[in-house]
Amino acid sequence: MVATMAARLAHCGPDTEGIHIDGPIALGHCRLSVIDLSEAAH
Repeated sequence: MVATMAARLAHCGPDTEGIHIDGPIALGHCRLSVIDLSEAAH
């Protein structure tokens, strides 16, 4: 179920994702790198 919830964010283009399960507790995360184009132009 946690994998399904994390997969719902796939359209955002996450750079990495992970799932941690410890007994009855499960955590899912997705990370997206944000590039500030205004800083890259300088």
